[in-house]
Amino acid sequence: MLEEVHSTFDVQLDDDGLMVLTLHRGLSVGAELAQQVVDRLFDLVGDRRVVMLLRIAGVRWATSEVQAVAQTFTPSIALAVLGDGPVDRVLANFFLRIFDDEDFARYFDDEAEARAWLAPHIQRLPLLEVDASVV
Repeated sequence: MLEEVHSTFDVQLDDDGLMVLTLHRGLSVGAELAQQVVDRLFDLVGDRRVVMLLRIAGVRWATSEVQAVAQTFTPSIALAVLGDGPVDRVLANFFLRIFDDEDFARYFDDEAEARAWLAPHIQRLPLLEVDASVV
């Protein structure tokens, strides 16, 4: 397992190949922060395909530019957005619009359910290994 803690977000790569991105509570996400996150994700996985759990519980808001930046992270083939309330559900819809097909992107308020939904997507991928030189 790989885990990185940053001042505004955490990135974790589970042993099963699931990438978990946690945006910190109280955070307001703008284009600059979104670009930092996307750049770091590309550093870690390059163009290899990933399945992602995005935790957004407690994020305050995101600017409209964030969606455009997030769309540049093309390796993600399935996305579960995890929140814990109605405000998170509204914000999640913002991130879910990146995907046109709900078979590949959904909102959850229970992490176990989100992981269960992502599991078949993970099984379709080769095991994702991170290049140690970028860690």
